[in-house]
Amino acid sequence: ATLRGVYKELEFFSLLKETGPSDDSHTRNYDSLGSLDRVQECLHGIAPEALTGFAVGAAAPGEFDLAAAGISRQPGEGRSFPVSLLPAAKDFLEDPARPKAVHDAKAVESMLATHGIALRGVRHDVMLYAFLLTADPGGCSAESLASRYLDRKLGPSPEQHSDLALTLAQRLSDEVDAQNLRPVYDQIDIPLA
Repeated sequence: ATLRGVYKELEFFSLLKETGPSDDSHTRNYDSLGSLDRVQECLHGIAPEALTGFAVGAAAPGEFDLAAAGISRQPGEGRSFPVSLLPAAKDFLEDPARPKAVHDAKAVESMLATHGIALRGVRHDVMLYAFLLTADPGGCSAESLASRYLDRKLGPSPEQHSDLALTLAQRLSDEVDAQNLRPVYDQIDIPLA
């Protein structure tokens, strides 16, 4: 971590890139919710107008079998819960008035649909934002975004992915607005997602 700090301070970005992102998940507030009561308590603690990060975790990489879900109420925080507790979040996830941030809305919607949940209220898809800003489909994975924008290594757990979606939502949304790409996002990307 010390060498990374020196590289950053001296603006040695090519050397900084060679060191790769750091795993700082131990400095974040991540937890697993193992009971129905804890999931409900977490969801009830979210103000109706508050933007919430949401993510799903596959049973194995590249699969669409849902194993767990993650929710983030504020940057640096994330909670996961097993798919067996997903019905406790159904009303929250289907509420269009509850704003949500995700990475790859289409994939999240498809995975939730297999469990009878229609995701509504997605206001920010950080994958679509990243594509608009970079036009690099290879650089839009959650792992790439974590490395590029947050300089951190993203683990596979859904609580980390929900934190990423929430943390990047405002940052990338502001960049989309600054580059006058909001009409493209609202009128083309979101309807086609």
